[in-house]
Amino acid sequence: MHKQLLLEWCNGLKRLQVGPDAPPAFRGPAFRGGILCPACGRIHGRSADAMLAFLCAGGLTGDERFFQSAEELFQWSEENVACQDGSYINDPANAWKGTTIFSLQTLILCLEYYRKYLSEKTVLAMEKRIELMAAFYCDHIDTFDTNINYYIAGAAGLEAAARFLGRAELHRKAGELMNRSLTYITDQGLIIGEGKCKRTEFDARTPKGCQAIDIGYNVEENIPSLLHYAFMTSNQTLVDQVVKIMDAHLNFFLPDGGWDNSWGTRNAKWSYWGSRTSDGCQGAYAYLPQDRFLQAAGLNLALLSRCTHDGLLTGGPMYHLSGEKTCVHHTICHARMLAECLAAGREIKPREYVQGMFPNHAKQWNHGSVCTARRGQWYASVTAGDYQYVKGSTPSGGTVTLLHEAVWGPVLAATMSEYRLSEPFNMQYPLHWKVGCQTFRIETESGSSAACMDASLDMEEEDDDVRITARGLTKEGYKYKIAYVLTDGAFRMTAVTAAPEAKLILPVIASLESYVTTGEGSLTMYIERDEMRLKVDSSARLYVRAESSNESVILNKIDFPSRDLYTRYFNPVGGFLYVQAEIPMNVGEEVSVTFHVEPQK
Repeated sequence: MHKQLLLEWCNGLKRLQVGPDAPPAFRGPAFRGGILCPACGRIHGRSADAMLAFLCAGGLTGDERFFQSAEELFQWSEENVACQDGSYINDPANAWKGTTIFSLQTLILCLEYYRKYLSEKTVLAMEKRIELMAAFYCDHIDTFDTNINYYIAGAAGLEAAARFLGRAELHRKAGELMNRSLTYITDQGLIIGEGKCKRTEFDARTPKGCQAIDIGYNVEENIPSLLHYAFMTSNQTLVDQVVKIMDAHLNFFLPDGGWDNSWGTRNAKWSYWGSRTSDGCQGAYAYLPQDRFLQAAGLNLALLSRCTHDGLLTGGPMYHLSGEKTCVHHTICHARMLAECLAAGREIKPREYVQGMFPNHAKQWNHGSVCTARRGQWYASVTAGDYQYVKGSTPSGGTVTLLHEAVWGPVLAATMSEYRLSEPFNMQYPLHWKVGCQTFRIETESGSSAACMDASLDMEEEDDDVRITARGLTKEGYKYKIAYVLTDGAFRMTAVTAAPEAKLILPVIASLESYVTTGEGSLTMYIERDEMRLKVDSSARLYVRAESSNESVILNKIDFPSRDLYTRYFNPVGGFLYVQAEIPMNVGEEVSVTFHVEPQK
């Protein structure tokens, strides 16, 4: 699957590369050799990261067209994103230069593994660019206001450059960056610093004590860089430390290969399998012999394959069903990582779900602002954090940000409160959907519990059950309480508020391949697929919201099995389709909802 998927992606990218037979308007240096994104209508500045994948594909197949594609990509970058100071900018219209470090790593790998497939002219130009990039990053990294991944990747990239160029000053700078980066690892094994930081403030805390943590960037960018640096420097102590970090992050890994980044600071780029513009968890989890790590690498690879359509990696499990075009950014990045794994001899084998890999747990993270629990088949994460990367990006208030059943898959998945392109060149806006919040919440006349930054969380274990309780205030100042109970066989939530005219918003994931029905008295909703069904039982009547003639309407009952877009909502965060149920709440009256997975009757 590893080789097959890489070749599928490379063929998909090659079809989009601007060649000599392009229409006249696309034949100039601004386009020639670049990969034209069908979703964004532009050539992403990181296109050249696909060079390594093209060279690897050419080496696997003997198809010289891939070698030519790699050379043309490099030339496009030199024409469009290369700066006089030696750096590469993020995009032709985005002056951010931090991504130079990733381009540096790509060029080094291209020459280390595939030099023989490149022309002498290109090799010489690449060598010169490597010198310029390394010098720039070494001199300027301390001036960046950025996230921790640029320091960790900086350590790995400059160490690689030091060895490639034989420059002692690069080695010293790499060590300095790594020593500093290691101070931002928590006692629980999580890496902090994926936030709006000011140079030395990666450990900045919010009024509630929360810090910037992003599972997606950690598993796909930071941990691979830590491990590769440890390998390059033969630092076994650091390898042992990275093993503990990788184990800590497995608490957020899911049986279908997904990563729970629903509550992360950079969840705007969450794509369920990882993060839109990072490289892939295989860069770490395929490099160590422990079976649990290889299992994670294989399960995630299988998920990447399932999310691939028409040769491109889509932005989540249901992106292709939504009708939205696929951005090439995630294919470029993840193809690079698969190519690196293959070049290094790290074969990734698909694995099947193994129950023992996912033991029961109940833990609080990030100074108690995040709770995760697993009981039997059920996993849930709940957050009350107050770290906002951008306004409205990460839900809070004690909402369940992800609910997952091991066989069924994701049931609930939180999104941004208001979808906006916080990184315009690294995200896409849906063309065919009116995108709204798909986070579970209590909604009042003027606000939502998911926006409450002052909520508290409590967790307790009772025999085989886990209870998580959230308490907070609505925007109007009314109290609310939400309690979640995980058992081996079900997930139950109760909610109560003093706010008048409140309602419980329950966005349940439902692909177009599933049927949605409501039961007697509309106290039950069923989602059916693959001889299974998700049963949602409510103590009060639930209603299903749908879109009709561009207007939002409430259905009293779904009288027929629904598989159409009329009853679905889509959100790019996570990449899921939802059916949105609403339950009216009376003042002070508790509403309960229970989720079961059972065979179809």
